[in-house]
Amino acid sequence: AIMCLLLEHCSDEVHRQAVDDILWTLDASVDHDTLRKRSLHVSLVACRLIVTSQPHAKAKRVRVKGASARIIAALLGVLQRAFASSHAGRPEAGVGRAGGAAGLVLPAMSLLVDVVSTNNLKLSARDLGIALDAVSISSTALQTASNASRTWNGAAAAAAVPRPPRWEPAWRLQLWMLECRLVHTLLRGFPGLLMLHNVQTTIASVRQLLKRVVALAVAGHATSLAIENMGRLLQAVGSTSKEALRKYAPYMLADFVGTVSCARLTTVAKRTLEEGAFTIMDACSEHEFTLLHVSLDATGQGLFKQLHETYAKFHKYSGRS
Repeated sequence: AIMCLLLEHCSDEVHRQAVDDILWTLDASVDHDTLRKRSLHVSLVACRLIVTSQPHAKAKRVRVKGASARIIAALLGVLQRAFASSHAGRPEAGVGRAGGAAGLVLPAMSLLVDVVSTNNLKLSARDLGIALDAVSISSTALQTASNASRTWNGAAAAAAVPRPPRWEPAWRLQLWMLECRLVHTLLRGFPGLLMLHNVQTTIASVRQLLKRVVALAVAGHATSLAIENMGRLLQAVGSTSKEALRKYAPYMLADFVGTVSCARLTTVAKRTLEEGAFTIMDACSEHEFTLLHVSLDATGQGLFKQLHETYAKFHKYSGRS
C-alpha cells in the first residue's frame, strides 16, 4: 500500500526510474538459470503496482518506453521457466500445487490479465500477439505432462526418469479461467488489432481453450461458470469482423463437432456452448458449410447436420446477431 501511494504521488522522474528498476529486477530474475522464486514474487508484486497504480489527478505521467513489452515478455519467461522446471523434476518444482515453481504460474498469468486490462500501459499489436502466446505455452505444457504420464511406469522410475507433474484439476481450472479472461479481455478491448494483425493466434487460443474446458467438463472438474465463460468467449469471437473470421470458422466448427458434440456433457452445458458456436456460424456462407461437411467423416457429418438444423431452427432466423 505504501509503495502504491509513492508510485501515485511521486514525480515523473522518480516514477520512471522506479519502473525501470523494477523491470530490470524482473528481467534478471527470469534470465537466471534457476528461477529465483523469492525475487520473482517481489518483482511480480512490484509490477502489479505499476500496472494498477493511478497517477495523481494533476500529474502528467510519462510512461516508460517499452514498459508493456518488457513486462509481457518477462511474464511469458516466468511461465516457460516454471513449466520447464516442473517437467524437469527439479526440487523447486511444484506438482500441481501452489508451491514451488508452479506457484509462480497463476500469479504471472493473473498479472498478465491486469496488464492487458489497464489504461496505464500502451499496448501495440505485437504486445497483444505475445500476450496471446501464454495460452499456447500453458496448453503445450499441460499436454506434454499428460502424454508423459501415460508412458511413465516402473521402468522409468528405476531408470531415474523424473515423474511427470500431475497438475491438480482445481489448479488447471484456475489457470484456464485466467487464460479465458485474458483472451476475452483482448477481444473486447482490441478487436480491430486482434482480427487485423493477430487473427491466427487469436483463433488458435480459442480452439485450445475450448478443447481444454471440454476435457475438464468430461472429467467432472469444470464448473458451470467455466462453461458460461467459454460460451461468452465464442460469442465474442463471432461478434468480431465476419470477413476475417470466415476463413477460420470451418476449423473452429470442426473442433466444436469433434469435441463438444461428441463429448458426454450435460444438456445445459451443450446448449450454452452451442449458443457460442451459432455466432461463429453466422460468419459462414454456404461455401464454408460445404467445405466443413466434406472435411468431416460420416459421424462428424451427422453431428454437424444436427447442429446446423438446430442453428437454422432456433438461431439464424430469430433476429439475434
